[in-house]
Amino acid sequence: MRDFTIVDRYNAGVLSYNSKLYESSAINMETFLNTALNVGLNNTSGITETDLDNAVRIAYKSYVELSLYVDALRVLNIYFSYKDSDSIDTSMIANKVLISGNLNRCKDAASTVVSSNKGGTEIIKAYLSTSCADSIDKSIVDYIIATNQPNDVKTEAALKIKNTDWLLLLSSSIDFQALDVSQRDNFAEYFFQVGAYEPFWNLVGGYTSPTTVSLSLKRLHQTEKYDEYITMMNSYKDTYNLPADNYCLLVDSYKQTNQSHNYDCALIAQCSTDNLTYNTAVCYSESGQWEAFHREYATLTDDEKDEICVIAPYIVANGVYTNEMLDDFKSCRAVYKEGVQKSLYGLLDSNGLLYFSTGTSVTDLYYRTYGYILKRDMQNATETAAMVTKKELQMELYRVIKNSQNISTTQ
Repeated sequence: MRDFTIVDRYNAGVLSYNSKLYESSAINMETFLNTALNVGLNNTSGITETDLDNAVRIAYKSYVELSLYVDALRVLNIYFSYKDSDSIDTSMIANKVLISGNLNRCKDAASTVVSSNKGGTEIIKAYLSTSCADSIDKSIVDYIIATNQPNDVKTEAALKIKNTDWLLLLSSSIDFQALDVSQRDNFAEYFFQVGAYEPFWNLVGGYTSPTTVSLSLKRLHQTEKYDEYITMMNSYKDTYNLPADNYCLLVDSYKQTNQSHNYDCALIAQCSTDNLTYNTAVCYSESGQWEAFHREYATLTDDEKDEICVIAPYIVANGVYTNEMLDDFKSCRAVYKEGVQKSLYGLLDSNGLLYFSTGTSVTDLYYRTYGYILKRDMQNATETAAMVTKKELQMELYRVIKNSQNISTTQ
């Protein structure tokens, strides 16, 4: 097998590349480059710088086709070693930035960008397309501003910056009015996410959208401006389809300002459907909207009524139960611990006590006796007390019955 001359290597590289034999074209062209540079240009073989540039491109592209990026970068570095900085092609700088970035050599990628005197958009776009842009270097921000990159490049870069100071620096040079609503919404979300509230308010002050209204409301709640939140939310909730969490914050704002009685408990359903029956019932209980609660209760299924068992004590404590509710609540008794039962019984009137105390346990008999006492039905009270097996409780009940009879006599 004969020893290829320099020109043979070049021709073999071109032929192999055109035939998509990338491994062969890469080897031949890189061999050509190294040999030619050792021999020197303008020698008797007639090799020119144009030949070297073409060999670099073929070798580089061949390695990329083979996904051999370290080798591709090595070839690009050969190119940069012999080219005068003023004659380096912009696309080759962009290629080096792209490969360096894809190899996670971010410092090298950033250095290649900022050391370039081309100021080409192609170069910075190559950098922004790599993972290095997820942690943009300050030098890149300065480069974009210094070279006055187009608005779309500034926009793309700004949406990747995590450092708030750098974000403010770059965003100050962006023409937001040139962006569409979707793009401006993206910036509003991004400013809000990174806590850049000054540019956030400057931006959202120029237009309104469901996104900016939602975020503005959230910021008001974050800064505990609950009254302003309520006013703004009520101004926009019928205009825009706002997210569920805005309704949750509206309910919370009413609570924070002790205005629970001022809002419609139907808002709970717009906040979340999780445990809806329970949360709505709690709302009615806290806000005292009992007429609305009674109407709602009449529409509930048996399963939904079971959910309200947990707040039965609140309903009873406020004295807003109906006989239907007390009848339903009897099936809830199994979910109460004894301490909860006692607190519940202590709040019931005579009808409530008799509705709940239908069993034969000591607790039931004890509170049923009190139910009869409150109704001034001393015969049933005495008969029920006689069935209490705990003597100390029985004696207590007899004393209460006797005292109640004496009070009735003196009256």
